[in-house]
Amino acid sequence: MKLKKYMMNLFWSVLKKLVLRKRNFFKTPQLKDKYKKILIVRNDHLGDLILSLPAIYAIRKAYPDAHISVMVNESFKDIFYFYPFVNSIISYNKNWPILEKIKFFLKIFILRFDLSIDICHGKTLEMALITFFSFIPARIGFNVCKHGFLFNYSVFLDSDNIFETDICFNIAKILPNVKEIGLEDIKFDKQERVKKDDILIGINIGVAKENFIKAWDINKFSELINKIKKDFPKIKIIILGSKSELELLEKLKRGLNCDVISMVGKTSLKKLFYLMSFLDLVICNNTGIMQLAVLLKIPAIIINGPSSIKRWGPQNLKYNILITKNLECGIKDCNTKICDKDFYCIKGITVDDVYSAFKRQLNKRGTIKNGI
Repeated sequence: MKLKKYMMNLFWSVLKKLVLRKRNFFKTPQLKDKYKKILIVRNDHLGDLILSLPAIYAIRKAYPDAHISVMVNESFKDIFYFYPFVNSIISYNKNWPILEKIKFFLKIFILRFDLSIDICHGKTLEMALITFFSFIPARIGFNVCKHGFLFNYSVFLDSDNIFETDICFNIAKILPNVKEIGLEDIKFDKQERVKKDDILIGINIGVAKENFIKAWDINKFSELINKIKKDFPKIKIIILGSKSELELLEKLKRGLNCDVISMVGKTSLKKLFYLMSFLDLVICNNTGIMQLAVLLKIPAIIINGPSSIKRWGPQNLKYNILITKNLECGIKDCNTKICDKDFYCIKGITVDDVYSAFKRQLNKRGTIKNGI
């Protein structure tokens, strides 16, 4: 007990001295036109990270000489292989044991950033504490979950019916010289693509585990694939998904009477980018794969259930078709797991609805190669 008390007193004594040494730490510094080292935090889902790319790119254009590091979920770090406008990637896993998290904090502390920008707006107290106790002089983030006081500049989160990219720019535009750009301005190196005569359709059957209610019925996916292959036998269908969707893949296969190419659980994010660059069309739920398709400018059919279209849906419907059952729910930002209408918005979408959208995509000029 004495040793424990001694260690606690030592900890608070050291912390007090560190804080006193940083006399200006709790003051709000004036934001500068130049920074040497910038940390951007976006360590949640893949779709969120993709929709943050315009804001991250805009920060890079505003600070061309800065060393910019991005803290991301370690599963999604490969996305910057294709969009190399940051200098370094810092991987983070929320499931790390406490010892690994302490090592991670020390790493951030030692790197001595001048500015941190936390684009996340969920339960991000852990990240806010890390940037706070790393004594980063200028800290920008959203005032959510009662930890806005940990930032020098905190922004009120107004997420009702606002596109996620616009939410990210609410943070980025606090900085001098940051100009708003769109997702369409983020260029993918299409010279990496290999031209093939095959007609390739990618179908993503799952969603993130916590968003299970947003997934279209797997039996309907099976029926849709059978129908497409029967009417268009030359089309090759590739099933996309992560290792967590292997069980769902087996359910899909039980309903199929045709061959498909399964890449479920077989691709890293880097390989998924390459694979999707070959695709002529993507059919998916409103999930990260949809955001990838939009980013790569691949025509998509999005099956949308209980999710805010204005916030998470594709903004460009010229090449994309969004399928949903419009209901007078009175919910501005539907993202709920409880519904008095039994989630008809997703359950009411039929195979014919999606197949009809598929044929409309075939008829769009330039969407699918000739020779079907």
